[in-house]
Parts: sequence; structure tokens; C-alpha cells
Amino acid sequence: MNKLFVHYGKTLFIITSIVVVTFQGYWLWNNFKNKKKEYLDQTKFEMTQILVNRLIHSLPLSSKKKDSIFGSEKIYFEEIRSINNNRIFTEKRQIGKIKKTKPKTNTKIDSMIFQKKEVNAIYKNKMDYILYTEIKSAIPELSSENITVYFHENEKLIRTYPAGRSVLKNDTTEPVALLDNKSTYSIHIDHLARIIIIHKMLWSIIFSVLYIILFLGTMLILFRNLTLNQKLLTNKEVFTQNMTHELKIPISTITIAAEGLEGYHIAEEPETVRKYAAIIQRATGQLSSLVDTILQHARAENNTEKLTLDRINLLFLFQEVQKDLSSIILKKQAEIIFEDIPESISVKGNFKQLKQVFLNLIDNSLKYSEKAPQIIITAKKHKQIIIIRIKDNGIGISEKYREDIFTPYFRIVQGNTHDVKGFGLGLSFVKRSLKNQGGDITVLKEKTEGTTMEIRMPAYE
Repeated sequence: MNKLFVHYGKTLFIITSIVVVTFQGYWLWNNFKNKKKEYLDQTKFEMTQILVNRLIHSLPLSSKKKDSIFGSEKIYFEEIRSINNNRIFTEKRQIGKIKKTKPKTNTKIDSMIFQKKEVNAIYKNKMDYILYTEIKSAIPELSSENITVYFHENEKLIRTYPAGRSVLKNDTTEPVALLDNKSTYSIHIDHLARIIIIHKMLWSIIFSVLYIILFLGTMLILFRNLTLNQKLLTNKEVFTQNMTHELKIPISTITIAAEGLEGYHIAEEPETVRKYAAIIQRATGQLSSLVDTILQHARAENNTEKLTLDRINLLFLFQEVQKDLSSIILKKQAEIIFEDIPESISVKGNFKQLKQVFLNLIDNSLKYSEKAPQIIITAKKHKQIIIIRIKDNGIGISEKYREDIFTPYFRIVQGNTHDVKGFGLGLSFVKRSLKNQGGDITVLKEKTEGTTMEIRMPAYE
């Protein structure tokens, strides 16, 4: 199951990310539309309340007046009567039953109709201002700069307040009809989404962003951990196979040599006995080296003690490493060149661990070479850092493995797994040891053959 998840994990992570982001985007978009509609409905409701309140406050008690201008028919008027102290008073006009005979033209009625139109015009102009000012008091978020009152008659725009404003359909309330059902008011809100709605949705947006980050972050960590665990399991399997193979060789050698010794008398054939004893000694040394490598890695991984860091002369350290590897250097016909390393240059570190670090690095350069190895070691000081480079002419390291080689148990398999001896623990120890001493190591890109390792260590002041 883990292998399946790791294999398709990247695709699954991408699909999940798209689904989560799409869902949250859809949720926010619906929330945004609902908030916008809710706010426009609230504005429309407040506008209706203002219009109704102003009408109620402007009406006096209904008066009824009897007139007989049409002979025997009864007519009652309730109509707009007067404007007093900037207040508009209205009166309804009710017309009773009228005889079927056509009424005569009456100058008084024409005068009242003209007065009605004039009063309505003044009333409506004043209502523009009333709506514009009182809607801001009803809804504090609105300001004088971002609302416009539209007045329509018979669905045709008559005017805007403030005058000269552009007419837009977006972010505009539904029209509210006046008593004549021909005249309507509506209010447009500038930048409704940016200024008001997004501000009201701020916590929802923050919650969604945090949710996406936490969810995708958790998924990424889970996928990364499963990938690393899968890689670690694979590397441990390779390590077990390598360890079994590496240990079998010296054990078999010791067993064969011991059996051979049983057939000889030490006193009678001392040369043959010495020969077998030397074979046993070499095999024992090989076993000891393998065990030391495993224990070295275990100590570096579990070591919680702080290392003692001293002043170490770099040139002297390299010379000691060269002496320890002298037999391999001679056998491989290798050449080690110390280039531009000042005799006075010193690093701050632990001598024993640094020696093991450079033993591992130079030994790798010697092992992974198909011709006579040539290793060039340089060192220079930059500010408070000593930069050491170890360049060889070996088979090189593919760019895709430049980070993996420092992972425990990792080995680059080329053809026969056991063509070069080792457990894949050397570079892991190097990385961890340098980190414990305040240093670091990277593999530099090379245009030509070979590998260049760059080590950075603190200078001793």
C-alpha cells in the first residue's frame, strides 16, 4: 500500500490540491455572492423604510371636502395641498360616482392638476437628497463618495444624485416604486465588493487560506515522510545484502585459512603457517574495518554529546590521512596533490572525526576511479570560513544523486551491486560529523569528468 501511495503520491497530491483549492474557491465565491445580495437587500429595505417614513411624516390628517361642481354628483378630494416650512403635505382625492354625461371643462380642475405636477417635482427632487443623506445614517459603511441615487420614470432614467454620476447596473439595488407606480428609486454602491463585502468576509478568507495551507502542508509532510520511509526501507534492504556479502568474504577466508592450518605442524612448516596466519590477519582486519564503519555511523547518529573542538592545522591533517591511505595509493598508482594550501591555515574542529571524514572522502575518490586516480586538494580562507575542495578524475556522480548520496545506506548501483565494497554509510557519517562541527559539504557541478566535493569549516580564530 505504501509503495502504491508513493508511486502515485505526486499525482494524488496535485489532484487533491486542485480539489481543495477549487472547493474553497467555490465556497468563498458563493459566500461572496450571498453577502453581496444580502447587503443590496438591506440597502433596498432601508431605502424603502426611508421613503415610507418620509411620506407618513409629511401627511396631515385626511380632510374631506364636498363640492358640487359636477351638479348632483358627489366628489371627495384628498390631494397634495401645500408646502410649508420645507415640508410637503399631501391630500388624497377620491372621486365618487360620476354620471355618464360628459363633464364640462373646469378651470379650477386644470389649475389643481398643474399644481399637483409642480408639487410632485419639488417633492421628488427633495427625496433625492433625503435618500442620499439618510441612507448613510442607516448603513454606516456607506460614504458620500461611494453611493449614487438613481431616479427613473417609466423605466427611463431622469436624474442621478449627485448629478453627473455615471449609471451602472452592477452593485445596484432593485428599484423601489413610489405611489404612482411609474416612478422608482434605486441606489448604486461603488466598489461594493472591494470596500464592504471583502471587509465583511475577511475572517472567512483568512480561515480558507489557513485551511488550504494547513491541509496541503499536512499532505505534503505525509507524502514526504512516506517517500523517505520507503527510500529508507529500500536502502536498508540494499545495506543488508551488501553487509551479508561483505562479511561473508572475510569469514570464509578465515574459515579456509583455519582449516588449512590444521593440516600443518608449526615446527615443521613455519613458512606455510606464517602465510596462513597473514591471511587470517588480513581477513580479521577487514572484518574489524567493516564493524568500525557500522559502529561509527551508529555513534554519529545517536551521539548527543558536544564535540571538543580544537585548532587543527589543515596541511598536517591531510598529510596524516595520506599516510593512512599510503598502501591503497601505492596499489592504485594514485597521485594526491595539495594545491595552494598555506601552512598556517587552521580549522576549528575535532581532529579524530575530521581525520575520519577526509579518510572517507579520499578513499571514495580512490575507489570510484577507472584509471590512475588523481586527487587535487585545495583550501582557502573566506572571511571566517575555510573552503576546502577535493577534486578527482573518477566516474563522477549523476546530478540526480547529489543529495541522495548523503542519505544513510544509499548506494549508486551500476551493474553489479558489489563491484565496489561498502555499506553506503561513509558519506552519511561525513555529512553528520561536519554538521556537528559547524561545517557542511556539497557536491559541485562539474562540466568535465570527476567529482568535486566542497567542505566548509569554521576558521580557528
